[in-house]
Amino acid sequence: MLFDVIKQSSYALFQLSTRDKKTAPIGGVQSTNPTMPVFSPDGKWIAYSARTPGQVRNSLYVEPFPPTGAKYQISDDDGHHPRWTSTGKELFFIRRAGQFVVVPVAAVPASRPARPSSCGAGSRRRHPAL
Repeated sequence: MLFDVIKQSSYALFQLSTRDKKTAPIGGVQSTNPTMPVFSPDGKWIAYSARTPGQVRNSLYVEPFPPTGAKYQISDDDGHHPRWTSTGKELFFIRRAGQFVVVPVAAVPASRPARPSSCGAGSRRRHPAL
């Protein structure tokens, strides 16, 4: 299970092992907003949003689970509320004023993932995973 621990005005990303009931921080992730973490369908990746002090918007990240120290930035122009498709090959999230976008993350990520494409209001595209 993934969750945030709040201390003063900072959110730290933690995990809870259901096997031994112990908690541990995930890679030192700190944010001024809730991280909204979510596991990939296979449980090998996590996606979360974070905003560091001084940032105006959230950034979206993906990293292996269990943590290895690797961290991949998916969105640098705002990103929050990540959700994986059932295949784990794409990640949906909200960007800027409610814009709903999708980004391919298959083979996450040998290189920087593809640029997000819009699939929200005003878009005629219906994603096949929906």
